[in-house]
Amino acid sequence: MRKFYSLLLLLMVVGSIYSQNKIGKISGTVQDGNQKTLQSATISLHRSKDSSVVKFTVSNKIGEYEFENIAEGRYLVSASSVGYDKSFSESFEITASNPIAKLKALQMQESAKGLKGVTVTGTRPFIETKIDKTVVNVDALPSNAGATALEVLEKSPGVMVNNDGIISLRGKSGVIVMMDGTRGLLISKPKKEEPPALMVQ
Repeated sequence: MRKFYSLLLLLMVVGSIYSQNKIGKISGTVQDGNQKTLQSATISLHRSKDSSVVKFTVSNKIGEYEFENIAEGRYLVSASSVGYDKSFSESFEITASNPIAKLKALQMQESAKGLKGVTVTGTRPFIETKIDKTVVNVDALPSNAGATALEVLEKSPGVMVNNDGIISLRGKSGVIVMMDGTRGLLISKPKKEEPPALMVQ
């Protein structure tokens, strides 16, 4: 009987987590010190209380980024790019009465060019943007340790998981998810003419 009640309590907790209203939409732009837009900057959405990462995306050709289906709460956004210092936004809140947040442009300053020494490492970036796909390297982010495949997918750019656990890619449903244990997760639209859009490995 105790096991039954424990299981029931666990299901209620999990249900309450996934039943949160994901109504928020966050958007903004990224610029360099000369107020020119930056393409392919990695944008991270963090919870304000502990800076934990909620989701990632990448700025487009005109420096714009967007997060959709975000649960109510207080957040902040950071931007990082090779050759620039990391930049942070002010904290803001998503609520039922104020679900849309249009942020000020994130200004990124070039990193100091003076070199005292050169160290070569084999660390891969968390997000790699390629011609036919976006690769998400799970091992590149320490916070992914112990995370489920669904939790990693929720952080990935362009991927949305609704309250029922249904996955969509850039707003389109009918996504195929394949897993073989060595290559990780490959997500793509089922149409043959469309190339793979997201690989998690």
